[in-house]
Amino acid sequence: MCPCRNYSLSSPSGRRRAGYSYLVNSSSHRTGDGRREAREWADGDEQNVTQFVIFLIGEAHSNYGYWLYGGRPLDEAPLVYLDSEAADSTVLANTLAEFVALVALGAPNLGLYRLSDEDVEPDEETPQFRDWLKAETGIAAPTDAEARAIIGKARAQQPDLEQWALRMR
Repeated sequence: MCPCRNYSLSSPSGRRRAGYSYLVNSSSHRTGDGRREAREWADGDEQNVTQFVIFLIGEAHSNYGYWLYGGRPLDEAPLVYLDSEAADSTVLANTLAEFVALVALGAPNLGLYRLSDEDVEPDEETPQFRDWLKAETGIAAPTDAEARAIIGKARAQQPDLEQWALRMR
């Protein structure tokens, strides 16, 4: 059993995904299939709404999800942070495994982590989550240097989401 916080996050099919509930805190929530959140973020532009599969809503109406640019299938889409104002939106990881590893850092706002020079000070639940994640999936939490390398590699290999988002808006 995942030593996660007592909040739940469902997949679009409605099934609970172990580990994902760790992403959710008291100010986060998840509704439906993420389309409403994508529509709000994209200011109702349906062409842009279909480029994202949102699976988490963070603080201040920011979103996390897959970016299906260029018609990419889900298993080839990068995982992204969509800042509510678009300005700090970014690609975070090339794969779900990389994204989950980043989550294991315990950063309070993973989307803005790259903008900080400070190392993450995980909360008291993070070590339990890391142990569970490693035992259940084999995914280990990266060091801060490894996490920055994951994000840097993903950003280098994908289009510049921040510039795309600013042009779109």
